[in-house]
Amino acid sequence: MQISRVAVLPALLVLAAGSCVIAKPAAPAPAAPAAPAAPAAPIAPAAPLAPSAPVTPKVAIAKTPEGVAAANAALGRATELYRGYKSYSDTLRVNSEIRVKTPDGENPQVMEDAIKLNYGGAERFALTNAEAGFYAKGKTKTAHLVSQNRYVQVDGSDWANVAGPLESILNIHPVASLLLGRVGGERPFPLIDEVLGSAKDKLDGKDVLLVGGKARVPFGFGDEPVDVTLAFDSGTGALVRVEFDMLESMKAMFAAQMAQMPAELREKLNVQPLKALMTLSITEAKKDPAIDDAAVTFVPGKSDKKVDTILGGEEEPASTATPEALVGKPVPAFKAPLLAGGDLDIASLRGKVVVLDFWATWCPPCVKAIPHIQKMHEELESKGVVFLGMNQDKGQKDKVQKYIDTNKVSFRQVMDMESTIARDFNIEGIPTLFILDKEGVIRYAHTGFADGQEKEIREKIEAVLAGKSLEAPKAAEAPAKVETKPVDPKAETKPDAKPEPKTEAKPEKK
Repeated sequence: MQISRVAVLPALLVLAAGSCVIAKPAAPAPAAPAAPAAPAAPIAPAAPLAPSAPVTPKVAIAKTPEGVAAANAALGRATELYRGYKSYSDTLRVNSEIRVKTPDGENPQVMEDAIKLNYGGAERFALTNAEAGFYAKGKTKTAHLVSQNRYVQVDGSDWANVAGPLESILNIHPVASLLLGRVGGERPFPLIDEVLGSAKDKLDGKDVLLVGGKARVPFGFGDEPVDVTLAFDSGTGALVRVEFDMLESMKAMFAAQMAQMPAELREKLNVQPLKALMTLSITEAKKDPAIDDAAVTFVPGKSDKKVDTILGGEEEPASTATPEALVGKPVPAFKAPLLAGGDLDIASLRGKVVVLDFWATWCPPCVKAIPHIQKMHEELESKGVVFLGMNQDKGQKDKVQKYIDTNKVSFRQVMDMESTIARDFNIEGIPTLFILDKEGVIRYAHTGFADGQEKEIREKIEAVLAGKSLEAPKAAEAPAKVETKPVDPKAETKPDAKPEPKTEAKPEKK
């Protein structure tokens, strides 16, 4: 099982080549009921962060006794401020950008998330995002894993017993961590372990005090501390932004992984980490708002199952949740918008052989496969084969259109912008290609793309077109295992890029 936005993990590229990891999408979470209108004082809300926006002002952190003293004073002021609130709410905007350079060029991956906090006391709060929710009402605590339709609900217990290994998620939101009393030991403030200094500057047009230091974080690239900068509003003392620069720890992790690979593969990959940045921006902050009961009450959905542990136990083996597991089964029903306009219902294509290609412009192997798929479309369309691109570029419709126009891609594009269709097809890596027969049954599934594989795909399509049976799919092999973490990317590939296919290792199947 994968957890993506739940743990707000930074993106980690798949370096063994052949496929790109994407978040296993969650079903849409029910929107939290709005609190009734009540006077609420805004606390220095920050604007939502754009993916490419610079976040840390370029000023030097004063690593002097005076700089450290000012930093500790800001941390103490903020601590007193938040602990004096009877209630509080905000939305934490999370932006994670990972960028590496490979022989094929730069490969950026961006993840964005929004985490909603409603706090009316330790026994009356909710912390939720699209994939997970934590609720406390009275003595009852609930941890809900949306993507797995499972929840744990316990009376009179601590969060370690309720959330299990997901308990650390409660520490990601710095204000929630502080309000719930989860800051202890020698840690002076959430998300910082060692204070190094401070500096005055401006952020979003406001005076801020930057506090620089080191932090050990659960979403980094190892156990070593990373650089952290906290920005506090100079007027109110409230925290407005936190930034983690994880580049050095990312380089160390990559170097350790590369050292375990065969020399030939190291030469081929030649990966150079360029950026590893995570930013937490506090927006829509309100002091002492009215917190409605509905906002902190968990109501299970029809598919939700109460379990004893939030992870493990009752889960199906991972092998049953792969694209290949769908071979021999009817195609999952879907109706979705097309890039060119209008909607497409997969049921309307019954009687034709259909090829579904799940891809994105930010995925290098996807881009390499597109020219081959386009050629097959041109040659096989007249024979009754329908090719559909199942695009995974979240919120990037204009970039997809530009890419399609520039590279003269003529097969239709289904815009699976929130990856809801990908979820039904067990997609965890792209490109993933499916071939459906004329009865709407999946006859072939494969993840990844390597040089020469277009011949195999063509043979499979023609076999299905002729009504022949196909061999059971075999798991692809990779020369080396590379650790990956799921990511919800939102990045771009230059639309005029038309890379030539190169020999690449087949993706590892997990």
